[in-house]
Amino acid sequence: MSQRCGQVWSFGVLLDAVPIDTAASVLDIGGGDGRLLLELARRGHTGRQALIDAARGGDAHALPFAAQSFDVMVLLRVLAHLHTPALALAEARRVLRPGGRVVVAAHGPLHLAALLGTVSTQSAPAPAAAVPFDLRLPVLLTVHDQRALLASYGQSAQPQGELKTELQLCGWVQHIEGQN
Repeated sequence: MSQRCGQVWSFGVLLDAVPIDTAASVLDIGGGDGRLLLELARRGHTGRQALIDAARGGDAHALPFAAQSFDVMVLLRVLAHLHTPALALAEARRVLRPGGRVVVAAHGPLHLAALLGTVSTQSAPAPAAAVPFDLRLPVLLTVHDQRALLASYGQSAQPQGELKTELQLCGWVQHIEGQN
């Protein structure tokens, strides 16, 4: 919703809830324009940063990195767009160092539950010992924003005024011990 109506998701909210060490090496899988990594840098992050996104020729199912290359894997709102989410998670775990963290998120609890159902049918390990999070960012959609959002879905309507709503991001953080 954020991109469709011009409202920008604040990655600061996520980084407040799921802090990342300033020296950690971070791979943002499906990170689009890199705004999460930019916010990390703005906060003083000095560790290695990498971005993989299909729009830039990347493939989450075949990461171009050696095993155990990163401390943190971030997969925000991307797994639902992949043909084999379980394979993408397996690849993320392959390039994750022992003791690293995987951060996965989707839009809302129903989207996350559907995604986890899809992943479990593809024989991926369940997120055991994962710590859940549920973030909500209030937004105010102007009449123009609402029209743009509706138009992006091929719909039209005459909104009657501003709409107060929220963007939601649900997910989990899993700390991976031992060998990947």
